[in-house]
Amino acid sequence: MFLLTNRLALSNLIKNRKLYYPYALATILTITITYIFTSLTLNPHLDDLTGSDPIKMVLGMGLVIVALSSGIIVLYANSFVMKNRSKELGLYSMLGLEKRHLFSMILKETVIMGVVTLLLGIGVGALFDKLIYAFLQRLIGESTGLVSTFQVMTIPIVLVIFACIFSLLVLVNGFRLLRLNPLQLTKAVSYTHLRAHETGRNL
Repeated sequence: MFLLTNRLALSNLIKNRKLYYPYALATILTITITYIFTSLTLNPHLDDLTGSDPIKMVLGMGLVIVALSSGIIVLYANSFVMKNRSKELGLYSMLGLEKRHLFSMILKETVIMGVVTLLLGIGVGALFDKLIYAFLQRLIGESTGLVSTFQVMTIPIVLVIFACIFSLLVLVNGFRLLRLNPLQLTKAVSYTHLRAHETGRNL
C-alpha cells in the first residue's frame, strides 16, 4: 500500500496538473516575496543607509505580515484544489482505499509540491534579491549598486515559515478527509455521469 500511495501521489499531480498550476504559482510567489523580505531584513548593508533603524522596523513588521498573508494565500489555494478533487477522493474511498491511505497519498502530494515550490521560490527570490535592494536604495535617495545581499540565515527562516504553513495544510487536509462522505460523493459522480450520458445521447 505504501508503494501504491506513492504511485497515486505522482500520478495525481500529473493528472491534475492544470488544477495545481494556480496553487503552485501562488505558492512560489509567496515564497519568493517571503525570501526577499527576509533577506532585506537581515541585510547588514541596511546599517549604511540613512534612517536604517526605521527601515529595519518596517521590514520586520512587513515580514510578519507577509508570512501571515502567505499562509492565508496557500491555504486558500489548497482549499480550491481539494474542493475540486473531492469526488475523486470519494471514488478512491469507494474503491477500497481507507482514509489513512488517502491521508498518506495527500501527505506525499503536499511534500512533493512543497519541495518543488520551495526550490523554485527560493531560486527566484535569490535571483531578484539584489535588484530589490537596489530599488530600496533608490527609493530612499541613496546611491544604488548591486551589492551582495545573500545571508545564510535567510533560507532556514523561509524553510521554517513554510514548514509551518505546509504542516497546517496537512492538518487541514486531514480534517477534510475525516469529513469525507464517500457515499454522497459517489452519488454525485453517478448523477454527473448520468447527465453526461443523457446529453450525449440527445446529441
